[in-house]
Amino acid sequence: MSTKLVKIRKGTKSLPIDKLEDLDNYTGLEIIGASVEVIPDLYDKAKHLKTLIINCPELKEFPSFIFQLNNLEKLKVKNSKISTILDNPISFLNLKSIDLNSNNLKSLPNWLYSLKDLEELSASGNAIESLSDDISNLISLKRINLDRNCLKDIPQGLQKVTGLNHLSLEHNSFDSEVKNQLFLKYKIWFN
Repeated sequence: MSTKLVKIRKGTKSLPIDKLEDLDNYTGLEIIGASVEVIPDLYDKAKHLKTLIINCPELKEFPSFIFQLNNLEKLKVKNSKISTILDNPISFLNLKSIDLNSNNLKSLPNWLYSLKDLEELSASGNAIESLSDDISNLISLKRINLDRNCLKDIPQGLQKVTGLNHLSLEHNSFDSEVKNQLFLKYKIWFN
């Protein structure tokens, strides 16, 4: 099966539900809407999805139906005005990849640190100030991209993520001591 692409015309502020009538034939959904401000509750139509991609620059709230999608393996909600993601209970415990790039997030939601199967975490281009030491729970994590944030330090728990093979932290607020520690531990160069 494949991913259904729904492009919404500029000026249209809501998702036309009639475009999703055949969603049962797809395992993924990608929504692109330059003017979309709200994504309605799509749970009944989307509960089977393995991939969900939302790219809506005017979107202000993380769609709450996403928390109930228990088959989800790949989630991208990027390029939006979302500043907070609630700490609601989640159903997508088998999530392998999450991309929250280019939103307005100041922190990552606590539920993210419970995703034991998560392999890729990308949240570059936000305003994230710190990470929880609970990042040590992400035992399957292989890739992290947190470029262009406001991080000043990295939690000690990251050292317990032993399968990590890509760590990108460019353009954060690290002082020279933290940069030196990151170089010694992870061989990361900073310009």
